[in-house]
Amino acid sequence: MPTEAPAGESAEAFIRRWLALEFQMGVTGGTEAFLRVSRGCVSCERTAAAIRGFYRRGGYVRGGRGEIERLKRLPSKEGYVVLLADLSYEPTVYRKSSGSSESRLRGGPTTRKLTLDREDGEWNMFEFTNYRTRLP
Repeated sequence: MPTEAPAGESAEAFIRRWLALEFQMGVTGGTEAFLRVSRGCVSCERTAAAIRGFYRRGGYVRGGRGEIERLKRLPSKEGYVVLLADLSYEPTVYRKSSGSSESRLRGGPTTRKLTLDREDGEWNMFEFTNYRTRLP
């Protein structure tokens, strides 16, 4: 799993790499690589903190890989690229701690609003928001 940005990486390629790092974080509990490409992203920090907590308490995450189905660029604020991404996630099984029961997420389609910025020529996930509707 490449954690370093390839030269000339497109926004779509970055999102694919970011999703792979999100999945890797979930199944390993290691948050460093995900947070390295998500500097200043409060929703990313919350996700990473939840995963760290699961593993620290003896829990785990299995599954949950996400794939891009469609991207739509939105009008952007200065210095940011904003995209709506239709994603499809595989089912996920997780345990919040060694003493908790297993929980399941069905997986399937979701839409996220992704706000990217570039720092020293590299993409960074600045913010993501989950939506329930699909792109028109």
